[in-house]
Amino acid sequence: MVMAMTEPNSMDIHEAGLALDLPDLIFETRAGAGMNQAQLAEALGTTHEAVAAWEDGTEVPRVDVLQRLAQVCGKRLHIRIDVD
Repeated sequence: MVMAMTEPNSMDIHEAGLALDLPDLIFETRAGAGMNQAQLAEALGTTHEAVAAWEDGTEVPRVDVLQRLAQVCGKRLHIRIDVD
């Protein structure tokens, strides 16, 4: 079977990059604070499964949850949009 390959558009590439970066940032922030997924979930009032889903990229937390996650881990959340 031969599958046709299509050229991804720039939005697909951009969204894929965001999808790949956020789970890593969540993991690194949590691990850097010395917490496991269950501890972070408890601190955020959510489930271990939710934290696992954020870290594996199957779910994306809301911005207010990211803000609280950063705070719980002793960090600050910065959201930046550069318009060139």
